Amino acid sequence: MKKDMNQIIKRLEREGLIVEKVCTNAGHLRLVLASGALYTSAKTPSDYRGLRNLEADVRRLNRQTVVARV
Repeated sequence: MKKDMNQIIKRLEREGLIVEKVCTNAGHLRLVLASGALYTSAKTPSDYRGLRNLEADVRRLNRQTVVARV
């Protein structure tokens, strides 16, 4: 699961959606998006759809923030 999470994050970084990733002491992953928005997620998803949801949420949040800035 961790390998899959890293692959998704690397893909989002290549697309320019993620600027920075920070691991918190509470076992969460905090992503700073290119749009300036923050996204916090568990490091290990508890659901088999968690990885897809993470990717979709980041894309959606990035899209909404860019539209709101215009």
